[in-house]
Amino acid sequence: MLTFCRPSLRTLSRRIPAARTFSKAAASSEASGKTLSVDVRDDGIAVVTFNDPNQSVNTLTKDLIVEFDETLTTIQNDSRIKAWVLTSSKPGCFIAGADINMMNDAESAAEVEAIVADGHKLFDRLSSGKPVVAAIDGVCFGGGLEVALACNYRIASTGPKTALSLPEVKLGLLPGGGGTQRLPKVVGLVEALTMATTGGNVKPKKAKRTGLVDQVADPYALQDAAIAAAHGLVSGKVKSVRKKNLMARIMEDTPVKNIVFKKTREKIQKLTKGKYPAPFAIVDCIEAGLKSPAAGFELEKKEFARLSQTPESKALMGLYFGTVQVCFAACRSSCMVTTLATCVCVPRI
Repeated sequence: MLTFCRPSLRTLSRRIPAARTFSKAAASSEASGKTLSVDVRDDGIAVVTFNDPNQSVNTLTKDLIVEFDETLTTIQNDSRIKAWVLTSSKPGCFIAGADINMMNDAESAAEVEAIVADGHKLFDRLSSGKPVVAAIDGVCFGGGLEVALACNYRIASTGPKTALSLPEVKLGLLPGGGGTQRLPKVVGLVEALTMATTGGNVKPKKAKRTGLVDQVADPYALQDAAIAAAHGLVSGKVKSVRKKNLMARIMEDTPVKNIVFKKTREKIQKLTKGKYPAPFAIVDCIEAGLKSPAAGFELEKKEFARLSQTPESKALMGLYFGTVQVCFAACRSSCMVTTLATCVCVPRI
């Protein structure tokens, strides 16, 4: 069960800066949907907040994706909005991932490919629109991290529950929301290969060191920091383009990258005995994207659809859902939850 302890006033006064820089620029208008609310501040910054009232965590469901697309249109068409912040009001959760049931409900690889294509279009709109800052507090997994990667700037809180990852490989899949293409541009080739093929969690300190996030902030100062960064993106004082250091240029822009891919495939073969296709497909997508971004996105879409139909992925999903049912039964018996929708054990990708 996710819990949130309200800090004392003394703790708040110690952790929040004495003068909250943007407290005077209160929201001048508000619009709310089922899951997303939009507060347009007097200073031209909009704060878009995720909060799915029917789930224990925020999840990218079909309905939410439609609402998110409509919200992007609203932001783009509102002349008052110069930039915006994407955040969550759920304690300990930014976005836990995409609803895996969308894949299970699809009856063919073609249907899965269509779902992935819609996700690509949505995230392309996000990345090419008005400047946006992701304010991440809590879990940011799978599709949630891919949302953040499509933003111009990322700030993670230093809260104990904050963690970022692309865990799709653990279900025999690959990141299908542009993760295999955007991640290398953010953290570099070697780190991207490691993250995507292992699915491990990255805590805020490491995320800042690798470039996965641009900044870290105290949870109670997170929104102010994000608003300040949004202003910086508008003024040009904050840059969102990653600069490659010498090592990155050697690894990514010279024939050395071929050695990196070769060694990565050899390591995967040794660890998996060639029995799991997902890690190899991830490497293929990242490699294709370095040669041609368009080709990389296209391959990601097709490989995700293909992997979703493999016996390996279906077996891993079955195992995962079995584990979920056991966890749900335990949670329900202890009166922690009453439905699967509110159980934190439900898988997301």
